Amino acid sequence: MTTPVIIALPQSDFLDLLDRLLPASYLDPLKETGASGYELLQAYGAMAARASIAVQHLGEDSYIGSATGGSFATGTVQLYRDRPAPAGDLIAGQIGTTASIVAGAPVGQARVTGLTGMTAASVGRFLVMANTAFVVNTGGFKIMGLNSPTSVDVRNAVAVVPDTNNGAIAWQEEYRDLVVKAGSVVTTSNGGRDYVTQADVPFAADDLGPFDVAVTAVAAGYEWNVPGQVTAGDGSLLEGDIDTMRRLVEDPHMLDLAIKVRNVAATSGGRDGALDSLGSDRGIERLAGELDTIYRRRVRQLPDTISPNAVLRAVTDALAPYGASFKFIETFHLTYQTCFDAPSAVIAGSLFDPDLFCYDDPRDPDVFRNRWLSENDYRGAFIVVVDNVQPLLDLGMIMDDNAPHEPADYASIQSGGTRSYSAWDAPASFAFGTVGAWGGDDYRKNSFYLGLYDILRAIKAAGVGSAVELKGE
Repeated sequence: MTTPVIIALPQSDFLDLLDRLLPASYLDPLKETGASGYELLQAYGAMAARASIAVQHLGEDSYIGSATGGSFATGTVQLYRDRPAPAGDLIAGQIGTTASIVAGAPVGQARVTGLTGMTAASVGRFLVMANTAFVVNTGGFKIMGLNSPTSVDVRNAVAVVPDTNNGAIAWQEEYRDLVVKAGSVVTTSNGGRDYVTQADVPFAADDLGPFDVAVTAVAAGYEWNVPGQVTAGDGSLLEGDIDTMRRLVEDPHMLDLAIKVRNVAATSGGRDGALDSLGSDRGIERLAGELDTIYRRRVRQLPDTISPNAVLRAVTDALAPYGASFKFIETFHLTYQTCFDAPSAVIAGSLFDPDLFCYDDPRDPDVFRNRWLSENDYRGAFIVVVDNVQPLLDLGMIMDDNAPHEPADYASIQSGGTRSYSAWDAPASFAFGTVGAWGGDDYRKNSFYLGLYDILRAIKAAGVGSAVELKGE
């Protein structure tokens, strides 16, 4: 079957349609420069284009051949702020009251002495000064150069040198640079669609930005494909949808909460997991790491159900890992005799067994005998007689277990499972396998039998009975 191709129509196609439907005497005046009214028709065209995209998605996602797994929208946003960092974190121990502003600094800078503990790491940080004699000497100034542990040069082109309060100026060294960490969450104020930043973004103290950073949507889906900035017909700028910082992760923590976000370009690549939904409808789940092409091939396969051969294949596949065999009995067949008053003699040339159905049968119970189905089932049912599968994880206990104390003696080469050792007789040196318990059982094997029964119930035809029997029981 060929998957239909569905193409979304752009706004221009709908405007062309209006050109053909409406008279030129009506449209042309609306299109004149400076005229108003045509923007309403453009809005209708944009709305129709969005609806056309939705129709395209619905059409593609309705067919297994064109549906895909879910994908996360990606894009780029800009982080920025309107003013430099207003304050910072105090560097431990870097505070005092004996600073002086003196001559000797390069042009555009001022030299500060009377400090303590300044290092090469101080360059780029801020020196905040108070109790100066002049307003222009008060505030935070970026440290441009290190002279000694007691002296630095700061950026201040209008400093008054010397300050008449020299020797009594209060100072402290602050860290104002920050990093907006990967993992910060940005969102759209309209609709609340979240995206996570994928890289660290450093801001120096006086950096305003903008700085680009990649983002990825928090969930798969078309709705995370949001528009970026758009220039309207009248020349005005319409901002993109991503406009809010939902969770700002900074180092140092909460140093500047004025970081803002915007998206210039649209985000793209988001898709709903339509293929997974179609597979789930058919009871076929995607395997870990399974590619769309492989998963699609499995989903498109017709289910192997209904027929006796389908039952045989399903049971064979289920039992194969454990080395067990089975018998498949359809109740209408003569090998399954279900009447009390059957003839007492063998019928020549027939599979009829006159003694097949009887109570207290003295013969080998390994043969399936002595079963009676209800009147609703016995003419339309099948029975799967399964070997008693060797242990998978047997937690039962044999009181006088005399098997040697070797791991191989408690493992099955047929089923790959293990049985437990009697807790009653376990030696002090026992260091392998599972110790048995009172009232224990092979719960894993019981689950397997139940799973086999559920498989038969799922693949059989409606109205047909099914049963699982353990051979010899």
